[in-house]
Amino acid sequence: MCLNPTKSEATLIGTSQSLQSFPSVHSFSVASTTLTPADMVTTLGVILDSKLTFDAQVSAVCKNAHFHLRALRHIRSSLTDDMDTSVAVALIHSRLDYANSLLYGISASNILKLQRCQNAAARLVLQQSSTHSLHDIIGRLHWLPIRARIDFKIETLTYNTLTFVIRHTFAN
Repeated sequence: MCLNPTKSEATLIGTSQSLQSFPSVHSFSVASTTLTPADMVTTLGVILDSKLTFDAQVSAVCKNAHFHLRALRHIRSSLTDDMDTSVAVALIHSRLDYANSLLYGISASNILKLQRCQNAAARLVLQQSSTHSLHDIIGRLHWLPIRARIDFKIETLTYNTLTFVIRHTFAN
């Protein structure tokens, strides 16, 4: 195996206490390549920090979602309502949903940041002001709130895994 040192990243993952008690590691060697541990690494578009708080991941998702919301706001007047909803789901929800099963158990403040992105998308799609009830706005669009989306993804993955295991266990 040969690693590209310019593209390879490594981090030590653990709780604050375990990382403090762990001896300081300045570099280590893997497959004749010397790597230096970083505070965060990116793999498959997901930013993993050493304490698995996912603060950087949530910030990146929200930044990206707000960028696309601003772009959508500029073209909103030329789209039909159905097209606007489809574009919002494709651009915003796809980002909110990508690898969201990893976010199970994250802090309430991170959930709130993601929920604000979804709320902004819902207001834009329905052209509603901030005075309307967000629960009603999201309900009219038939969108699940962020925490429920995370739970649904985990439940779906669990169901699909169990179905696969059962199907292949009893098929033989």
